[in-house]
Amino acid sequence: MAKALVFINEREAMLLNAKEGPGYVEVEELPLKWITEKQKQQPFLLKNVGIFKKTEPLYIVKWDSVFPAKLQFKTLLKKNKEGKKVILQTVNIVTTRYEKHTPEIVKKVTSLQILGNMIKAKKKVKIGGALIGLIIGAIVTYMLFVLKILKVR
Repeated sequence: MAKALVFINEREAMLLNAKEGPGYVEVEELPLKWITEKQKQQPFLLKNVGIFKKTEPLYIVKWDSVFPAKLQFKTLLKKNKEGKKVILQTVNIVTTRYEKHTPEIVKKVTSLQILGNMIKAKKKVKIGGALIGLIIGAIVTYMLFVLKILKVR
């Protein structure tokens, strides 16, 4: 299990459960999938506090970007009003957006089944229902012979 911080727009985000696969991350609640196989940066590890202290990968993703976001860390030296040097550390979230590719399209394309609707599989015959019907029929026939409602010539 993994977590995904999905940015819906510039100011809103949702923290959702995600499923990791070989080369992709898929959000279970939304029809979205992101490609992770070419990512050089490893996802963050989110530590859970609770009964089971486990760590889960955290992917920061955007609704219109196919790849998870990359984080850029910058350290700046500035002087404050008093003239003292101050170290500022900033984190920038960088996403790559393609015009025609969205996580929804990635999910639809990767979930296609080749010849899925062209070849119809034969339905397996369930013997259980027929066997129960045969047994009930035999019991009813036996009872009809015992009660002499049905006679053999």
